[in-house]
Amino acid sequence: MVGGIRAHGGTVNRTGIILGVLMVVGLANSSHGDVIVNEVMANEPGASISLQWIELYNSGAAPVPLDNFFQLQIGASTLPLTGTILGQGYFIVCRRLFSSGGTPGFEEIWGNNSGVWGDDPREQFPEPLDTTFSLANGGGTVELLQLLAPVSTLSWSQDGQDGYSWERQTPTSQFIGQSIDPSGSTPARLNSLVPLPDDLSLDSVQVAADHGLTVMAFFIRNNGRNTQTNRTLTVSLAGLDLMTADTIVFSDSLPPIDSGFVTLVQRVLTLPGVYVSLHVALEPDDRTYNDSRDIVAPGDAYPPLRLSELLANPAGVIGTEWIELHNRLDSALVLQNWWIGDAGSMYRIDPGPVVVAAQERFVLAEDSSAFRSAYPAYQGMLVQPTPWPALNDGGDTVRLVDSFGILADQFAYQKVFEDNHTWCRGEEPPRLDDWGKSTVPGGSPGAINDVVFEQDASGIRLSVQPELFSPDGDGQDEQTSIIIAAPSASGYDLKIYDRKGRLVRTLVDNEQFLRDEYEWNGRSDGGVRLPIGLYIVYFEAKGVESVKRPVVIAR
Repeated sequence: MVGGIRAHGGTVNRTGIILGVLMVVGLANSSHGDVIVNEVMANEPGASISLQWIELYNSGAAPVPLDNFFQLQIGASTLPLTGTILGQGYFIVCRRLFSSGGTPGFEEIWGNNSGVWGDDPREQFPEPLDTTFSLANGGGTVELLQLLAPVSTLSWSQDGQDGYSWERQTPTSQFIGQSIDPSGSTPARLNSLVPLPDDLSLDSVQVAADHGLTVMAFFIRNNGRNTQTNRTLTVSLAGLDLMTADTIVFSDSLPPIDSGFVTLVQRVLTLPGVYVSLHVALEPDDRTYNDSRDIVAPGDAYPPLRLSELLANPAGVIGTEWIELHNRLDSALVLQNWWIGDAGSMYRIDPGPVVVAAQERFVLAEDSSAFRSAYPAYQGMLVQPTPWPALNDGGDTVRLVDSFGILADQFAYQKVFEDNHTWCRGEEPPRLDDWGKSTVPGGSPGAINDVVFEQDASGIRLSVQPELFSPDGDGQDEQTSIIIAAPSASGYDLKIYDRKGRLVRTLVDNEQFLRDEYEWNGRSDGGVRLPIGLYIVYFEAKGVESVKRPVVIAR
């Protein structure tokens, strides 16, 4: 029949066929680039293998039907898609939607685990497509096909953090990164990497203890599009309950922070007690979950536990290395999740909670049986960490870290003693932080240290008074005094270094004569006022001895 084609017993106009093809092509073109692979959970939380999922996002205004038009390509497998993705909406493809038989599903982790979809505010998006696929943790690619043509690809090349997804920064961006959302992912929500106008984040807070002072460093990033000005960082003592108001420790105005830049804020504080709970906060902005952190910081009574004595080179009847720890508190200490180590490795001390009595000294031994045999009179607590941080005879650093990851104590030695003499810590001022040699072979585990020091009474004595001063022009503590008594030597050096080991001030440089006291006004050799923070006073009697003491500039 001229002008027509017979099909299924009827006639179809050729113009109709052409229009139909154009409609299909038009649909493909209108959604091309609108639907993207937006987020992938490849390394799912925990040990589960059922919680992988893929998120699609439609950046256009109109709904897009997925049936017959879209597939996912994962490795050699092609996965057909069904359903509709709404305009500016999300669509989840998951390995298991509902939990069953002890195997967790998507709705258990990212919904309310009711077994019914849509009955919770977190489930107010189209029901995820439950289908079969497998993503490799260590690297892979998810490709979205539209009418068999690739339109969007998301790739990753490493495991990433357990339970954290890979996100696209924006629908048109090729940048893929780990989610920074506290939950680890943002299914059917705005990606955590999307730049917002105003978005400061408190990336990390680092704390350290130094001779009764709390040293704090705050790393603040501008993830937003706008330069941030007139913003404030506030640190408060956390209230004990909802009815107790927080007590502000300090509130600092931040310098302007340009988009994409990080600023470092440092403070040195005196906080009461052993541990202090603090709330650190920026003012709320367009992304509030990264504006605050609750942390634990060391106080002026820190550390509760410190190194007291050690034997690194056992010989003869003493067949084990050992380290003695001392509870400095006048109350019992529950020891849980503390760590002991050397310069290279850290190992957990306790297999579970251990109660250490007030002022108790106890021993960590490489071999507890060998220790008991060598020290039959020892009656104290004995712990055998496994594995043991083997101590080097030629020199090593012993480190003690608490359950919050704070360095509680450390001791670096450059040599060992013969005949089982131990390294011991001084027991009385001014030798509390000095280490020497045990007076008897085998040391004194479990008892007060009996120690002699390599330098006699003519050795260096150096004190910094005050250790914290504030050269800010208010007339109070504008300078610090460095008081020295030293043995005869060929020359003397007195220098100030910052925390990074950079020389900032030279007070004495290879001088032959030495005064009893030197003043430092907190300025560099060039007369520049130095920033707040911790500095190190280094004194050397050349060829005899050297010492280091901390000093802090505050405001």
